[in-house]
Amino acid sequence: MIIVKQLKNKNLVREDWLNLLDDLEDQLYLFKKGAKLTPELYAHYGNVAEINCNELHEAWVIMNRNSFEDQLKITYLAPSHSLSVGDILVKDNVEYVVGVIGFPKLNKDLTTEFPIGRIQHMKQLGNKND
Repeated sequence: MIIVKQLKNKNLVREDWLNLLDDLEDQLYLFKKGAKLTPELYAHYGNVAEINCNELHEAWVIMNRNSFEDQLKITYLAPSHSLSVGDILVKDNVEYVVGVIGFPKLNKDLTTEFPIGRIQHMKQLGNKND
């Protein structure tokens, strides 16, 4: 079982939720570009779905392909969207972030084991080859 966590409206009225998203937009943008996930932004993630599968990549395919067979594997807990960079997957109580390339583990201090943005990931790979 894989749990999907996305930014979630926690019982705010639409106008307040949109204002909050405006306030968090810079943090989300920086996180997607490779910065550390802020505790303020992390607090707004919530469980939106459970996927009946065992692999992170399979969960990504199921949430994005959206076939009838895939829908049978998803239990929706809240409104959600297809998986995108910055969403969080939980497997065996370990959180992973959907990255441009792969699924880096989300550490307890909200850093990731490798950057989730493409440019930062490529720079890190380049530094390993130096």
